[in-house]
Amino acid sequence: DVKQDKRNYGYDPEVNPRFGLKNFPDRGVNIVASLVRPYSKGFVKLRSSNPFDHPIIDPHYLEDERDVEMLKYAYKKCREISQAPS
Repeated sequence: DVKQDKRNYGYDPEVNPRFGLKNFPDRGVNIVASLVRPYSKGFVKLRSSNPFDHPIIDPHYLEDERDVEMLKYAYKKCREISQAPS
């Protein structure tokens, strides 16, 4: 028998009322699609010479159409996997 993980990760309705579901399952699965090697390239640069100033960060998420197409494919695969019989 698998030992049940007692951590609730913030999904316990008494801890986080935003997830106030009455019949929240004891077990579940998350499927995540992400780009490990995106084609879109962002940048990080210094805001000033002051080392305590936060840098300027612009990730340019999904600016390359190949990234968009790859994520669409990945989401379709996630849906396919989630609908497969157990």
